Amino acid sequence: MRRWLSICLVIPGLLASGVAAQQLTAEQLARAQALTQPGPEHTRLAGLEGAWDTEIRVRATPDAEVVTTRASAENRMILGGRFLESRSVLEFFGMSGESITILGFDRRHGEYTALGLDTFGTYWVSAAGPPDGAGVIVMRGEDDDPVLGHTQIYDFVLEIHDRDRYTFSVIFHDAMHTQGRGPLKAVEIIHTRRR
Repeated sequence: MRRWLSICLVIPGLLASGVAAQQLTAEQLARAQALTQPGPEHTRLAGLEGAWDTEIRVRATPDAEVVTTRASAENRMILGGRFLESRSVLEFFGMSGESITILGFDRRHGEYTALGLDTFGTYWVSAAGPPDGAGVIVMRGEDDDPVLGHTQIYDFVLEIHDRDRYTFSVIFHDAMHTQGRGPLKAVEIIHTRRR
């Protein structure tokens, strides 16, 4: 039953890409089903489960001073070990906020993925990038901002230092943020595992 359910979930995606179900070979169906299961990259993300204390460093422009605040994060694997959900609560510039970041690995495309949402906006941002083979994962994203009339280009950078410490950064590459002076590390969140 579980195998049949997995195939039923995969087939609509294949149909949407123009592949008729009757043209699929048993090998294609087996591969599609295998790719629905978590892999070693998901195990790597699962190592980040738990409670974390965070130090958040923000620089709005290349000339701005770095502003620092502290927060907390709770990380847990969701959807059968396919995604890491990180929930944070913070105080910043006198405002309370919440954020959710969902990290995953798309086995079809061989890329790590990130989806970010928070109470400072009504939109989401996303990014994706290939594994690096070391402790740093760079995921590139773009967001078309109709209010400011430009496209933000950014990297989400996940750096796993060891089992008790990792950093998640946002680095902008678009001219509005960088002011033509090269990449701007606008946000750096240092996570330390809570004891």
